[in-house]
Amino acid sequence: MKRVFYFFIIAIAMFVFIGCQNDNKDLTKDYIEVYSLGKTTYVVGESFDCKDFKIKGELNGNKFDLEITNDMVSSDVFSEVKNYVVTISYRGLSTTVDVSVNKLEITDIEFVNSDLIVCGLSELDPNDYNLVAHYNNGQQKKLNLDKSNFDVQSYEDVYENTQLPVTVTYTDSVNNIVFTKVIYVNVYEYDNYFEWFAENVEPDVFNNIYNDCLQKIPDIIEDDIQLPNTNDYNRYTLIWTSSLPTVLYSSGKVDRYAIDIDVKLTLKIKSRITDQVKDYEFNVTVKGIGEATLKDLTNKKVVFAYLRDTTYVQLDETNARKIDVINYAFANIINNKCDVSHMNYLNEVIKLRYKYGVRVVLSV
Repeated sequence: MKRVFYFFIIAIAMFVFIGCQNDNKDLTKDYIEVYSLGKTTYVVGESFDCKDFKIKGELNGNKFDLEITNDMVSSDVFSEVKNYVVTISYRGLSTTVDVSVNKLEITDIEFVNSDLIVCGLSELDPNDYNLVAHYNNGQQKKLNLDKSNFDVQSYEDVYENTQLPVTVTYTDSVNNIVFTKVIYVNVYEYDNYFEWFAENVEPDVFNNIYNDCLQKIPDIIEDDIQLPNTNDYNRYTLIWTSSLPTVLYSSGKVDRYAIDIDVKLTLKIKSRITDQVKDYEFNVTVKGIGEATLKDLTNKKVVFAYLRDTTYVQLDETNARKIDVINYAFANIINNKCDVSHMNYLNEVIKLRYKYGVRVVLSV
């Protein structure tokens, strides 16, 4: 009887032990799941965006919590309207995310510059009207308009300051949807408009152009620079002058010397709308290229070259390094002084002295 009892006890213990092992296996089972969702609605042509997606799980008893990266995702560009199942994989484990893909559609159009003021007795200019389209993927895009989009073609009948309703019609040709927006434009009588524009708008325009130039012109200049010009700003003329045009030209061309040289650039902005003019100054430094280190000509055959300004051909580095002395022609003697004003490439030749140690002899 005792044997039967002990056998019974042992059987129960083994059953409990095996059950605990199975429970342990269930508790440490490898798994992966998405616990933070990002963007799940797309339009045709977009790709899966991993931003804000996070996964967690357990692998071989080790827990993990990760942000999804592109190399974990099976999806390519969404090419058609339908629901997609995107597979996310990590070290042999995988899970899925459902996403929907729709056509790219305009949901609304918006008139951005609602404070637009135009001049009476003038033609309508579509470029004055800043309208943007809102799309179903959250993007915005400025609309390209022409006069056919407007019910008003000019303000020629406006002889006093007023608010004029203008209807804008835009067709989303891809989806054949028509949008209509009524906007109210401030129309100023002809003389009042230019007075208002000069006092209220133009000061900001001038300052914006100045700040834009300030961003584009470096404080330290080591090479030719591209100065902003009239073509960059509609209805405004830009004129540059330099305090040292032999160092920094008004075109932006730079001739560097041995030492650093401070130059003052003056910008004159003239409005072609109101004829207002405003000047701004920019203080820059043209970086020096240092003293020239000439080639050692001791105990070597000296290589001479002859360059004429009127037929100048720029030397590449390989040929410049082969030359020891350049005879550069021709300077003139005027009033007992050496005149080089007509030598267009003199500075280019002198640069060879600093770059490659070439001696330059000026032929007269």
